[in-house]
Amino acid sequence: MNELVVDPRSENLEIRCDRSVASESMGEDGLVKRFVLGPGKSVVTLTPRRRDFMLEETKFFVEGLNLYIPTPGVVTGIHRFDLRTSQGVVDSLSLLIPGGFTVSQVSGPVASWQFDADQGVLNLAVAPAQSKPFSITVETQRGLDNLPSDLELSPIQVRDADGEVGLLGIAFDGDAQPDQLVENQLSVVNIGDFDSALLAGRPVSLYRVYRYGDQGGDLSLSVAPVAPEVRVTSKQVLSLGDERVMLGINLTAEISRAGLFKLSFVLPAGFEVESLSGPSLHHWSEITEDDTRKVVMHLNGKTLGTQSFALSLTAATPDVESEWELPRVSLEEAVRQTGELIVQPATGIRLKTISKQNISEVDPRALGSATNGAVAYRLLQDDWRLSLGIEKLDSRISGDVLLETDLREGQTRTILTGSFDVQNASIRTMQVRLPITDPDEIKTLRVSGTAVSDLIQVEGNADLWEIQFKRRVLGRVNFRIESERRGDRAENQETLRLAAFPGTGQVNFYYAVRTRGRLELSIPENLVGWNKMDWSAVPNSLRSSSMSQAPIVVMRVQKSAEPVTIDVQRHSLADALKLRVADGMLTSVLAPNGDQITSVQLGMEVIQRSSLTVGLPRGGEIFSIFVNGESVNSIRLDRESEGGSDRWQFYVLPGIDGRTAEVKFIYSLRSDGISSIRLTSPVLNVPLENIQWNVVAPQGYELADHDGNADLVSQKRLSQYDRTSYLQKSSLSRQLKREQAENTLQQANEFLQQGEQNKANMLFNSAANQYGLDAASNEDARIQLENLQTRQAIVGLNTRRQRVFLDNDRDEISLEGTDQLRQAAENNPILQQGTMNFQLQEMSQLLRGNSSEDNAVLERIAGRLVQHQRTTEPAPQAIVISLPEEGEVYTFSRSVQVAENSPLELDLDFSARLDLPFTSSLMSLIVLLFGAVVVVWSVSTRKS
Repeated sequence: MNELVVDPRSENLEIRCDRSVASESMGEDGLVKRFVLGPGKSVVTLTPRRRDFMLEETKFFVEGLNLYIPTPGVVTGIHRFDLRTSQGVVDSLSLLIPGGFTVSQVSGPVASWQFDADQGVLNLAVAPAQSKPFSITVETQRGLDNLPSDLELSPIQVRDADGEVGLLGIAFDGDAQPDQLVENQLSVVNIGDFDSALLAGRPVSLYRVYRYGDQGGDLSLSVAPVAPEVRVTSKQVLSLGDERVMLGINLTAEISRAGLFKLSFVLPAGFEVESLSGPSLHHWSEITEDDTRKVVMHLNGKTLGTQSFALSLTAATPDVESEWELPRVSLEEAVRQTGELIVQPATGIRLKTISKQNISEVDPRALGSATNGAVAYRLLQDDWRLSLGIEKLDSRISGDVLLETDLREGQTRTILTGSFDVQNASIRTMQVRLPITDPDEIKTLRVSGTAVSDLIQVEGNADLWEIQFKRRVLGRVNFRIESERRGDRAENQETLRLAAFPGTGQVNFYYAVRTRGRLELSIPENLVGWNKMDWSAVPNSLRSSSMSQAPIVVMRVQKSAEPVTIDVQRHSLADALKLRVADGMLTSVLAPNGDQITSVQLGMEVIQRSSLTVGLPRGGEIFSIFVNGESVNSIRLDRESEGGSDRWQFYVLPGIDGRTAEVKFIYSLRSDGISSIRLTSPVLNVPLENIQWNVVAPQGYELADHDGNADLVSQKRLSQYDRTSYLQKSSLSRQLKREQAENTLQQANEFLQQGEQNKANMLFNSAANQYGLDAASNEDARIQLENLQTRQAIVGLNTRRQRVFLDNDRDEISLEGTDQLRQAAENNPILQQGTMNFQLQEMSQLLRGNSSEDNAVLERIAGRLVQHQRTTEPAPQAIVISLPEEGEVYTFSRSVQVAENSPLELDLDFSARLDLPFTSSLMSLIVLLFGAVVVVWSVSTRKS
């Protein structure tokens, strides 16, 4: 182990040994080194000693860059310091902050920082310690009073710096500007010398740059606000109506120089804001200052550039006719306002310019207005004034009136249909003088029409009424007034009176009279002012809203014509015309003892549903009654007298064709004998035509003589009627009935697909009630019938609901879903045509406008209605009787009509017919017996 001691004799040298095991410094100054050498060759190196910055005294120079940005309410400072270390290291800094400023952020190689607001000193801990150039950025802020405001600015200085120079810059945004600047120990330099990177993309402009030295310096300035410049262009349209004035304004505001947070304008007296909108508008509010109403438009934020607003103001129409000063809307923030103004009056209002200021009148067509009577102006300044004279014209009313009187038994219905044309000026009410004085009839008065609101009686005038409209109307106005009077007419007379319309011009009156049931009219001839005319000559606008039935008489009436009295007679034979027998066949089968059973088949023409009364001959007993192949319920009326004929009554409904019906009934009657018998037909309460009566005599009898009110037309012999014939006839009858039922069911489905609901209902009901099908098919027909009736009930309830909605519809009512319900009601073919014809796929269209809850409620109600109807069982199916027809058949006919309630009668005499072989045998036996007697007599004579 060797030791080596080296003394460099200089502190600027460092001694190193590459093979030393250990080393230590020796001596007082530590310059001598002792190395413990390891085995092998060792190299000792002497090198210059390296610089130790930590041992050096710190010296550095600072180049500062200070930027101040005064804005309303705050001054922002951005400071960057470039430090260059000449000796030692920088591990801490101390900066002097100008009075009033606070430090908000520090960036750079700073471990921590602390700001003493009282002393205005910012202490920074630099980490790691810097010996090379580096930069530090400091951001400061201070508050600023409301502009204009005075401000003193100075650069931030770094303590203990060996030298410091820098630049002080002032920048402004669009909201503030310098007023006065006084610099101290500062020199102005070129703006281009300032590093623009310090602006960091801020929306500011550098105003001025100063240079300062070690002594610093300061700057005194006054900061003034930048006033925004607002230029407004407006397009205004003032609509002057009879009841309301609407002012629509489209504002285009160009905001420059400085942004705005709000705009405001004075609200004209009497006007209210109906709507105010714009892309940059957040909300608006109304305030009152010094008894002046103002509207403040709060913008989305600080707003610059071109902004658009749409303003709508409304007020009541001024009640003046001499002079009216138009409302003026001006933005208070605007420095200049120009625009266009168009005044559009409603029909019946005439305008005239009285006075104007700072405006010029132009042709309305040049500004795009095509309204008659409009005036247009160009607005040159914001303090323009305009006064107009308003002249209101009187309305001119003319039209056509149709009065319809519908005469019924015990009821008189009157309908007044008016179609008027309102010109020059709109109206809100119209007076009508109605010839109605009966309090009960007044209670039935009702008025309808798209624009009609109500019908009010004028106080103090019993017959003067006022039609009130929902709004002021102009142009074509249609309405309908209905009333009803019940009770018998005095002396069977009816008086036709006209209505009057005070305050109207030319009115054309038409009068139509209808009758119902058994009534007949008698109208006097050559009436003064009442001229008969054809129904087609009445204006179509009046005919389209009247009843579908054409009237009996139509007259055009002069306005000054006197009332007319007509006679109304009632005819009792009108009921007999509801049913008529087109053809009939009676078949009477006689027994040897004179008893008879008669089958009656009638082909009837059904004009109107009615009841048929059948009076049987005395002693007759009814077996069954069928109408269109179905059993019907019948009632037994009281007997005319003891032992008199029975009368039966039942309803006759038309068949599938809607015009005819087949009626069949069977009755029996006892008699005393067949040799001389009188046959009497049933008595009907309807006329008879084309009657054929077949009389079947029993075997062994023939007609010897006949009399009555029918003619014998033919005679034929029927074969023997035995058990085999009965079974064949019954089987054939059942087969025909089954085929007929199948055809009926098939035809019902065809009608259902075609939308013929009533016919399909009738056929399904016939197929289900005749029991001609098997049990499964009959149940299927019953289910289809029930489903069909349920659908019809749903559509019927929905149609009635739509009818009620239309009768009470009001244009000013606009609730959710009412538009769809109104459109569905107007497009409902059942409501418009009055026929229950629709296909299955049209159900959704008929129920359009209903919610799912509405349809569910309708289905439940319809189900209960149908269930209630189905609980009433149809008439029990009667037994079909097959008449035992055998023997001689005598056919009688009557082609002419028989008087009502008069029966057919036949007086018939029958004689017994002997068998020829039996007669011959009897004669032979008599001859033999006679011969034997002769022979015996001859022998006796000879013996004697």
